[in-house]
Amino acid sequence: MQEQSSVKIEKTTLYSILTSISNWMAVLACIVLAVMMMCVTVDVTGRDFFMWPLRGTVEIVGLLLIFASTWGLGLAQIEKKHIRIPLFYDMFPRRVRLCLDILAYVVCFVAAGLVTWQMLMLAIKYFKMPRGNTTQILGLPFFPFMVALAWGFGWMCIILLMDIYKTILEVIKK
Repeated sequence: MQEQSSVKIEKTTLYSILTSISNWMAVLACIVLAVMMMCVTVDVTGRDFFMWPLRGTVEIVGLLLIFASTWGLGLAQIEKKHIRIPLFYDMFPRRVRLCLDILAYVVCFVAAGLVTWQMLMLAIKYFKMPRGNTTQILGLPFFPFMVALAWGFGWMCIILLMDIYKTILEVIKK
């Protein structure tokens, strides 16, 4: 009976929409990672064989790392692909484990929320700055990348809220 109720929660329209968007974000993160690898390959090949490195590779790779590292967080949380050390965790009764999960989700939500907030504040600061808000070599603006970083962590907050809600429902129904 309890497994049926958790299955109902996971089959909701909201859950499937969040999962679908998270999948697309993870696909984009993978594409960005491939672009980063191509940039580094072209840079190293050009520098070593043709004495002509790809200008601004460090900037490009550094900024694209924002997408590659944060846009897959939501899917990793949905699929529970994060690190968990089951040494003591598995010894507790199910209800205690669920309460520990809620505590962990809340702590992660607060941390991701703080990162989101600070990145939005930084994006606004960069947007308002007349100078100094671009990369040194290519002159790429920092503003859109800070927004992308905030989006990645903000999306993680949404997924964590969903997990907090689902886990609280499981504790209540237990």
